[in-house]
Amino acid sequence: MLGGILLHMLLDVSYMYRQGILFSRAFSIIEYFIRWRRMKRQGLRPELHYQVVLDSMFDRQDRRQNR
Repeated sequence: MLGGILLHMLLDVSYMYRQGILFSRAFSIIEYFIRWRRMKRQGLRPELHYQVVLDSMFDRQDRRQNR
């Protein structure tokens, strides 16, 4: 299992390197939070996409319960 994960990570990194976008994604949890905080400081709302999806999921669930 670990071999499969490492293989996919290696293939992802090599693909991103060839595309010239190697450093456009976070490679660790710490880097993810640093980028998240930087986006918030720039006035962006990175949580908005997740909130919209969660709201739509719970709205659908509420509609099913009301039927």
